[in-house]
Amino acid sequence: MKITNLTTASKIYTSNVYLVTGTWNSLDDINTLVDVGRDSLVIEKINNARTGVAKPKVEQVILTH
Repeated sequence: MKITNLTTASKIYTSNVYLVTGTWNSLDDINTLVDVGRDSLVIEKINNARTGVAKPKVEQVILTH
């Protein structure tokens, strides 16, 4: 499992946003976004993330608060 904090370079106040992917990005792994924050920079980071060939960048979203 790989956990990436997508808000480390945020310039505005936002919650932490994490993208969780499988170690090998296999088809069985479910790419998960934990929290969504409010910084639009997150969208660019999701689009640039390596999440596996022919897989959606985000397959589920989990909101913690």
